[in-house]
Amino acid sequence: QEVHPAKELIVNYIHGRKGLGSVITIHHIELLPTWILSDISQVLSGETDTLSYTTPEEELVEASCDGSVFIFTSKQWGTKSLFQHIQRNNGPNGMRRRRA
Repeated sequence: QEVHPAKELIVNYIHGRKGLGSVITIHHIELLPTWILSDISQVLSGETDTLSYTTPEEELVEASCDGSVFIFTSKQWGTKSLFQHIQRNNGPNGMRRRRA
């Protein structure tokens, strides 16, 4: 399966920061596939702290999202709607605050 370019770009950017923290701005989040939103939602909810993908050569590229900040923009969704969309892609758990 081919890696979605947005997922590859996000993971590679965070991975390249080598644990120094990252600010990831995703413009037009409504254009991302729902499975990518689900993966990001799992990070935001604290279910996982990593994002990853598998290369065509079957190598796992994984990045810790600790210290990362995600900023989303959307032309179609307002703030409330944006989080409702993300919650829907995270199944019944919804969004939870990550405890420090």
